[in-house]
Order: sequence, then structure tokens, then C-alpha cells
Amino acid sequence: MKININREVKFLFLTISFIMILVSFVSAFAISSAYGSGAPIEIFPGETKDIQLKLMPSPGEDNVIIRAELIDNGKVAELTDSTQEYYVDAGEVIPVNIKININKTAKAGEEHSILIKFSDITPSKGGGSVSFKGSSTIGLDVLVVRPELKEVKGTGLLFIFGFFLLILVIAIILVIWLVVRNRNS
Repeated sequence: MKININREVKFLFLTISFIMILVSFVSAFAISSAYGSGAPIEIFPGETKDIQLKLMPSPGEDNVIIRAELIDNGKVAELTDSTQEYYVDAGEVIPVNIKININKTAKAGEEHSILIKFSDITPSKGGGSVSFKGSSTIGLDVLVVRPELKEVKGTGLLFIFGFFLLILVIAIILVIWLVVRNRNS
């Protein structure tokens, strides 16, 4: 029985060690966005909007190279950077620029979905080492909204003009009444 316990402990130790070694070879990055689930990009018909996603390596990670690929542009989006490969140094945050252009004939309530795939294409370090590269797909929803009409409030000049006009009419009637009364007396 003692031999089986030692064998099980050795197997558990080797398994945990192997997992720890594999985890150290995983290259990772993060994507940050102000838009996402429940927070669509709201845009008016005929409007063009530039948005940014942020790329950064995971904490403790060295420099990474990330490739962005527009899988589905929803017929409204394009990546506008000169290259779709981003060199992200440790501790840096790199913007990914996206332009969204909505047709003037779009109707309020129309929705478009954008899918962008980010893949880690960093070359492996050292000869013969195994590393795991990650990729992540982010979905952005675009919602066409109706422009709000801004309520224009007057400065009250019409009210003031009307008030003085009323006083003037009363004064003219009073003067006419006094003149007519003086002639009759």
C-alpha cells in the first residue's frame, strides 16, 4: 500500500510541475473597449465615427506582436491603421483605430455587428521551445439612432415685446378716452 501512495504522490507532483511549465510558455494579451455587451456604439444616419480599442500585454508579459483581422465589418466598419500588426511593448497600451460609417439612408433602430479577431503572432523564444499563442475575437454592436432635436428656448424677448405692446395699446386707449371726454365737457 505504501508503494501506491508514493507512486500517486510522484504522479501528482509531475502533473503539477508539467502544468506550471506549460503555463509559463503561454503568451497572452488583453483588449480593452468602451463598447461591448449591452453598450453598443450609437451613431446617427450619415455619421462617421472613429473609435479605438486598446491592446496591452498581460501583466508580467514581454513584448508581443498582435495581428488584427476584421472578420465581419457589418458593412459599416474598417480598420484605419496603416498596418494590422501591432507591436505591443510590456507596459504599453496601443490603440487600434476603427472607422464606422453609416449611410444617410439608414433607419433608426438598424443594428450592425462587427467582429474583429486578434491573434498573437509573436515568434517563439529560444530554439525548440513550445509556446502557446492566443487569439481573441471581440464583437462590437453598432446601433443607428435618431438624432435628438434640441429644444430651443427663447430669451423672453417676445414676451417683453408683447408686454410693452399691451401697455402701449392701453396708453393709446386711455389718451383717446381722455381727449374724447375733454371735448365733451
